[in-house]
Amino acid sequence: FILHILVRRKPYTCASALGFAAYLGLAALTIRRFADEVFYRLILLFLFLFIIIGLIGSVLLPDLTWQEPSVEETMFRLQGFAANANNYGRICAIAVLLSVGLMQEKSISRLAGSLTAFCGLLGLGLSGCRTSFAAMMFIGLFVFSREYKLLQLIYWLFALFLASAIIFFAYGFDINALFKFVSRTGIETEISSLTGRTEIWSSALELIYQHPLLGWGFNGTEDRLAQSMDENFYGSPVNAHQMVLQLLLGLGVLGSLPFLTALASRFRYSLYYPNLLRDLVAGFIFLNGFVEADLFATPLLTNILIFRIFLTDHLLSQESSHDNS
Repeated sequence: FILHILVRRKPYTCASALGFAAYLGLAALTIRRFADEVFYRLILLFLFLFIIIGLIGSVLLPDLTWQEPSVEETMFRLQGFAANANNYGRICAIAVLLSVGLMQEKSISRLAGSLTAFCGLLGLGLSGCRTSFAAMMFIGLFVFSREYKLLQLIYWLFALFLASAIIFFAYGFDINALFKFVSRTGIETEISSLTGRTEIWSSALELIYQHPLLGWGFNGTEDRLAQSMDENFYGSPVNAHQMVLQLLLGLGVLGSLPFLTALASRFRYSLYYPNLLRDLVAGFIFLNGFVEADLFATPLLTNILIFRIFLTDHLLSQESSHDNS
């Protein structure tokens, strides 16, 4: 942000920098005011209310709460009162993870946690957001497998399944038939292209090559991405639909270094200072970021969550250094 303000003088990037500073300040205030378990209980309460309002709205206000099918799709998807179905699905997935995590930490009752998890799964299913579901399942299994041998067994079985699938595909199994089965449209290219994301990524990489060091300015490529798409493209090229690509597009390699450093640090803390709730939330955000711009497009709840986690990691680092000294 600072590089763009000093070198490129882009006013929108400057305004975005102020917004991110406000998010960071709010995250710092939550650390000063609330312990982790209290904070995540409050977040879960707000998410639960938001999900419930969306589910009620799906019956009472269907015109507002259901996202119409795109050009190729045939099914309506629940978006509640979020911007779209993917955002609603993301909120539901985080609520499920927090419910299970807080129950494991005995910070909420099993009744409350089970009810919230059920509503979250219901909303997630109605949203049709497969990427959030996959990220939720993967990070949930990964984090809880550190404590339960049964989940480690599931991982090995999953690896065996993947190995067997590769053998079947190598001997002529029609993978397109599988893609047709799991796609919403019944068209295999929806899965193989990740709902058109691979085309957007290709265009995003071309734009990154044009301005690799400083990028185009925060969220400054929507028109360029849209114009680079084929006329028959049915996706939504409003951003790169990939967190790191979106960051590189906006701020370039130099501007991306602080986040990439924080990301590497977060992985280190998850290994040496494991924490159930932080690892679940941060892991989900990063995994979902493989197919969504998330943190570096329109600011969302996940921005405050990840900023708080980064700040908490930093405080733990300071405490550890002080104890060692």
